[in-house]
Formats: sequence, structure tokens, C-alpha cells
Amino acid sequence: MGEDVDLVAAAGSIEDRDGAWDFIRCFVRGWRTPILPGDGCDESEITRAEARLGLALPAAMREAYSLFGRRSDLTSRQDRLLSPDQLRLEDGALVYRVESQHVVEWAVPLSHADEDDPPVWFRDAGAVSEPWRNYLGRFSLASVEIILSESVLCAEEGPLNHRA
Repeated sequence: MGEDVDLVAAAGSIEDRDGAWDFIRCFVRGWRTPILPGDGCDESEITRAEARLGLALPAAMREAYSLFGRRSDLTSRQDRLLSPDQLRLEDGALVYRVESQHVVEWAVPLSHADEDDPPVWFRDAGAVSEPWRNYLGRFSLASVEIILSESVLCAEEGPLNHRA
């Protein structure tokens, strides 16, 4: 597993969201189970979420959900990527991910939702009066972080970190 994957070279190609998706495909192909057709959410699911929310999802978010939105083994073993029908607007942000015990949540600021690859915020979910804080500068990079952290924390063959 992972023998034919040059992750250093792949990581160096993450200059934009296409590079992020290429890295995710490369990593998953070498270290997990390759992404296949059907692993992403259908266009209709995404469109229904947009209609319900009253806004168009950023291009990077649409692409991520279309690529791996149904792969809970990659996105929801520890923390949880919300399904399109669970996306919600809260305190000026589009919440798309929650920590396993709902201690932290991640979101795209609505003030940047019209950008193709907007920044991501996070906050303590238990203290909703707390302000959102900057997390990563691009949603596509946050998607890479999801895949890597979920793989390290909860690999099917057992934890790949200090919890082994």
C-alpha cells in the first residue's frame, strides 16, 4: 500500500483546486481505496441543497462533494462532512463539517461564498457566541486536510497514529 505513490511530488502540485483534487485522487489510490464513479454526490443532491439554502455553493465545494461526497471512509470516520441536505447557514457562514463530539465546526464565510475556492473558518461549536476564526485559505486545501486527517485517525486497518 502506498508504494507507487509519490506524495511529495503530488503535494507540490497543489497550487489550485485542480491540484488539490489530483492530490486527493493520488493519495486515495495509493493509501486507501481509489475514488470511483458513484463516490460523489449527484448533481441533483447539490442542486436541492442550493435551493434549500438560497445560494449557489462555491465551485470547490461542488467539486469536492461531486468527487468524494459519499465516501464516509474518507470524510466522516472521526469528524463528519455534512451531506448536502445537512449543510446549514449559521452566523454568517455555511457550515459543512462538524467534529465527532460536535466540539468544533468548519464553515465557508458567506461573505466569500461567491468565490470559486473560498477560505474556511472554524469555531468552538459549543460556544456559538464565539467568533469564527480563520482555518485555511482555500476550501480545496481544507478538503485535502479532511482526507489526510480522516485517513490517519481512522484507517480501516486501525489507527495510523499514536493511538495504535
